[in-house]
Amino acid sequence: GPCCGGQHPHPRGVGGAAAAAARRAAPRRRRSLSLAAHNLRRRERARGAVLWGGERARECVVARPFSRPRRTRSAGRAHAMSVFEVAISAPDRLGGKSTVYLVVIKTDLPEYQDLGVEEDGLRVLKIRRRYSEFIALRADLRKAFPRVDLPPAPAKRLFGRFDEKVIGERLEFFQQMCNVIAAHESMRVCNRMQTFLKSAAVEDYQEKLESTLSQAVELLRLSEGEWKVKTEKNGAKISIKEQEGSKFFIVKSQVMVDAPKSFFLPIYEDLDQWKKWTADVSYREIEEVDVEGFENPRILAVTYKLPVAENRDVCFLTGGLNGHPLDPSKDCRVLIASSTDHSLYPPLKGFIRAYLNISITMAEALSEDKTLLTSIVHTDPKGIIPATLVNSIVSYATSELLTMSKYISDAYQRTRK
Repeated sequence: GPCCGGQHPHPRGVGGAAAAAARRAAPRRRRSLSLAAHNLRRRERARGAVLWGGERARECVVARPFSRPRRTRSAGRAHAMSVFEVAISAPDRLGGKSTVYLVVIKTDLPEYQDLGVEEDGLRVLKIRRRYSEFIALRADLRKAFPRVDLPPAPAKRLFGRFDEKVIGERLEFFQQMCNVIAAHESMRVCNRMQTFLKSAAVEDYQEKLESTLSQAVELLRLSEGEWKVKTEKNGAKISIKEQEGSKFFIVKSQVMVDAPKSFFLPIYEDLDQWKKWTADVSYREIEEVDVEGFENPRILAVTYKLPVAENRDVCFLTGGLNGHPLDPSKDCRVLIASSTDHSLYPPLKGFIRAYLNISITMAEALSEDKTLLTSIVHTDPKGIIPATLVNSIVSYATSELLTMSKYISDAYQRTRK
């Protein structure tokens, strides 16, 4: 070099050229093996130290539930480590015809700061996804990132897809694929991955319940003359009212229960008890939520098995109040509810998602051992069921009301013997 009078060869000078020539003269096989070993180590790190074939794969039965990406460089700058942890667990059919899996994401990436809830400085998102949704995600990511080695997907099963072995294989595949995604800076924030995680936005539950309560107050203000009695049988009464802008009636049901309100409510609000009087309806709790001014606010899901039409399900937000909204002097318990979307309750295979516009359930103590149950519901069943058919069968609800009333009344009488 000019600074040293040519005494020491410059790295890009004669010495560098000679070294390059020597490397080119090395056996090609040796260079290929070195490159293969380098690529193998790189892939192994990206997969979270899990290989998909050979003896090593048989040793690694379960992938790590959480995968933290290592510190990387991008565009010539060092970036602080970002957190993107993924865990797959808790397979559940949720009453449907397919299994859904719980996906828990913990991250501080800015692309996901509007999702989930904050815990210890991270956003935590919980969603449920089906096997087919993971397969579609893998297919799209392979097209977008052809050089990234994603694990092979287990074969689709027409039979035995609910077997523990099959579910275990799928859980392992989901976790391994998510480990690869978590370790790849671009893949974990690509549009397809964000769509996979953002399909169910979180509602403002406080605003939702307050709005539902306002609707409930308007319906409770209606006089008896504004309702048309559809049927009345053995103390159970069904009334209807047209709703502007809807083809479906608002339905009001009333029945007397021979039991104190304090005895009636614990049974009625126990979801496991509902199977005693509604064999084709199944309830489950999805999540408890934080809403001020309401008791026991939570997300519930209900599935309806229908004999002559496709089954329906509803996901809804509900909360309770003590006291009548229009007359605080009455000894009354009120439950209100309306439809919502939730990431832990995705659409179920074999069910059409109905929409619950509003539900009001009111238990009023009329005496020491009598409770009046009033229910006001407006639902759109969706699908292709004719409105005339739906409106014409509301009278059949009296049988369920009477069955429920008899079940709780008999239970109370047994306690008095």
